[in-house]
Amino acid sequence: MSSNYCESVIENYRHRMPLQMRFNDIDMLGHLNNSVYLTFMDLAKARYCRGGQRR
Repeated sequence: MSSNYCESVIENYRHRMPLQMRFNDIDMLGHLNNSVYLTFMDLAKARYCRGGQRR
């Protein structure tokens, strides 16, 4: 899957929030820890409910 495809799909969403992964979010194999996805969702939900910036 090319990055152009991913960028075009992202543009279809009305609300999005850039996130930065921390060192402790990634395991020894370089995979994102499963519990981090829920944290990311909570952060995005809170920003949405507060009326965060729309892109």
